[in-house]
Amino acid sequence: MREPALRWIVAAAAIVALASGCSNATLPPPLEGGSPVAPTPTGASAGPPASPGRGSAAPASLPAGFSPEQGRLLASIREDARVGCAPRTENLPDKATAGVECTVGSELVDRVGVYAFATPADALAAYIARMASYGVALRSGDCLAGTAGDGAWTPGDGPTEGGDQPNRTGCFIDENGHANIRVLCSLEVGGQEIGRYIGVLGASTQIRPLLDWTATYAEGVDVPVPSPPGICLAG
Repeated sequence: MREPALRWIVAAAAIVALASGCSNATLPPPLEGGSPVAPTPTGASAGPPASPGRGSAAPASLPAGFSPEQGRLLASIREDARVGCAPRTENLPDKATAGVECTVGSELVDRVGVYAFATPADALAAYIARMASYGVALRSGDCLAGTAGDGAWTPGDGPTEGGDQPNRTGCFIDENGHANIRVLCSLEVGGQEIGRYIGVLGASTQIRPLLDWTATYAEGVDVPVPSPPGICLAG
């Protein structure tokens, strides 16, 4: 896989949002159990990169064993996360319509999972349930300080503002002592916005380095405002 030089670009809005708020070793990030279904697992890298941006059409050519929806998910994340990837068809998060899981296997990152939902609201509900299972409430904690927490990366979050924003970053330590990062960032498909939920399972107990890796933008990617974590943008 090409190893692009990465530059740590986290826009001020995203940093402020994270600062205010923000499994198991045999399990991929957001899931409750089971294992990826991989009729033809990808190699060191899987699928062509999508054009940078929040939305992405299905890639022109699909990896073997991937549906168009799975291929779109795969192409939608940063290239260095697309390592050892396979479709996930069992034990998906509630209301997920497709899933892909990748085995990065670095000293910092164990696995990455990305899941599609019919609406951002469905993705938000799955995220809230997962965070609550680890005792993390919305708008609590401090991921930048390395403690479990949650925050929106778009403005207007909270009951006295725009409600619970469906664009969020959260973190926790799982039952096996592994750091976890959770991200919500929607996709535009066919002119409609769908939900996307990304889970990053760390290989250590350190939340902040895993958060930094998740937030990093690939070189040359245009950074939108407000700025989602860099893993949400292909490149």
